[in-house]
Amino acid sequence: MAHLRMMSATQPFISGAISKTVNLPHECTVADIRDAYVQAWRMGLKCVAIYRDGSKRSQPLNTKKTNEGADKNADRAEEESPAQQLEAEVIKLRAQAGQPLRRRLPETRTAITHKFDIAGHEGYLTVGLFETGEPGELFITMAKEGSTIGGLMDSLGTAISVALQYGVPVESLVNKFAHQRFEPMGMTRCQIGTWNRKSVGNVADRNVWRDGKYVLEAAKESVVHAQTMDSAGGVRCSLSDMLTWAKNWLVPTPQQLEWLSPEQRRKEWTSYTPMPISKRKRDWDGTLFYGYGYGWRIADIDGQMTVSHTGTLSGMYSAMLLLPLRKSGFVFLINADADNARSVLIETLTKHFTAPGKARSVASYADELEQTDKQQRASHIPDTSSRKPATVAELKAQLGVWRDPWFGEARICAQGRAVRFVSAKSPRMAGQVMRVGDKYLVHWDSDAVDVEAWLRLPEKSGDALHLAKVDPDADFSTDFEDLAFTRERGCE
Repeated sequence: MAHLRMMSATQPFISGAISKTVNLPHECTVADIRDAYVQAWRMGLKCVAIYRDGSKRSQPLNTKKTNEGADKNADRAEEESPAQQLEAEVIKLRAQAGQPLRRRLPETRTAITHKFDIAGHEGYLTVGLFETGEPGELFITMAKEGSTIGGLMDSLGTAISVALQYGVPVESLVNKFAHQRFEPMGMTRCQIGTWNRKSVGNVADRNVWRDGKYVLEAAKESVVHAQTMDSAGGVRCSLSDMLTWAKNWLVPTPQQLEWLSPEQRRKEWTSYTPMPISKRKRDWDGTLFYGYGYGWRIADIDGQMTVSHTGTLSGMYSAMLLLPLRKSGFVFLINADADNARSVLIETLTKHFTAPGKARSVASYADELEQTDKQQRASHIPDTSSRKPATVAELKAQLGVWRDPWFGEARICAQGRAVRFVSAKSPRMAGQVMRVGDKYLVHWDSDAVDVEAWLRLPEKSGDALHLAKVDPDADFSTDFEDLAFTRERGCE
């Protein structure tokens, strides 16, 4: 107020305004500043300038109060000269100059969208532009929502967007990502565990043999659930992925050799378990050696080394046969329950490599297998056409929850008038119990379980319950005979 009174005393004698600043402390409030202007107006001042202490980064005067009688050296240490304040500010600005500055896009900006298709994966690139037309953000949208690769692309787009806004040149990003390969395998469509058919896309449905012909059986659900056999190789792959897998063994890249060393590969193709050589293999291929390696079958066919493995999963049949010394081989997939067709294809394709001059026609191989099947059915496979549903009354003493240490629980319980066998761990191992004469078998609900099983009930209390293949010549991997169930409790 002293400044204002001093100016009001001289204002009547001056035609213009008075250049005088009213300095207020840093602690002053908005009300203090308003009151100063109102008082100046009431006193007749033509103008007034007000400065609040600390409003500028540097100022020539300091209104800070000091304690009288305090140490003068301490006072001088606390009071910085304008030059010192300016020097500190310059140092701070220099430090900030070395830090990256993010250039943000305007709220409304121009963008362009481009559609792409890479190895069956469709998507869209949307690029947001700065006012100058330079790219400033990237959105990568995959056509199949919810897939893992879609989430990865979202993250990649965010990272590139931030890089562009901090000034990373587009050319540097392009050069870094160009010609990128995802070694060592590059198998992009293989699925295991629980997966979604719609997310993966382009998944074949299987064909089943029914009433003397193959019938397409379309999948009822889009989600394919994990199975207990997944750990034993239940992997579903496309033909392209299988070819990639074959090349990994025949002509591996340096990156693939780092993933699986030559020594590890040699051990994979070393035979550890001898396998019986069937008469057919001796007659067709002159096979003298046949054994198991780590996931591979090693054999000589027409005097040449071969390594192979076959797959049977959910009514789909596959095969891969490689000739390591020739760095060649083949793979194929069949979306049908066609064991004999697979055998014929393997034989005819192999002969093109091992003995072209000895190749027989496809029809001759197929006819021979058909005759063999007829003979086996006539001599080995029992006639079960008289089967009838087992009744609850006749199996009353056997109903209950049974357990095998490896297979887990299996329920043999009444469902209405029928008796059903249901596995707890293997959903497909479920079916109705049927009576054939004085024997019982399980008629599986799913066509994917193509080997029926005898249900061998215990003869006396405390004995184990066993299963056995109805067809004794069925695939050896159907190891019903290894199971031994003990009764734990009733069905209730």
